[in-house]
Amino acid sequence: MEKGFTLVEVVIVIIIGGIALIPLLTLFASTATESSQAEVVSTASFLAKEKMDTIIADKMSPERGFSYITSGNYPQENPVNGFNDYVRTVTISPDSVYDSVTFRTVKVRVQRGTSADVVVTTWVVDH
Repeated sequence: MEKGFTLVEVVIVIIIGGIALIPLLTLFASTATESSQAEVVSTASFLAKEKMDTIIADKMSPERGFSYITSGNYPQENPVNGFNDYVRTVTISPDSVYDSVTFRTVKVRVQRGTSADVVVTTWVVDH
């Protein structure tokens, strides 16, 4: 009895492998792209949260406080220091009053081209 594969069996394996390889390569390419996108969004989220933490710390600081929280004190960062492709913008709304409480809406937006646009929003109150 001879051991091994016939030429027909080898050709069939090559054909089936070739047919299966195309979707696998497509899946790999899309997964690699989406993994890169997730990293960009994660970095943008970190940068937005970092700036929001700074703003909240300024509000809580006895030297700065609520009156310091104005758009003029948080200029656009283009690029963000250490993150060359990212732009960070802070938008602070004028004072609003609800139930005799004065507050400002603070939005921190981080962008990286068209691939990431993360916005973190909070209210800071004057009390």
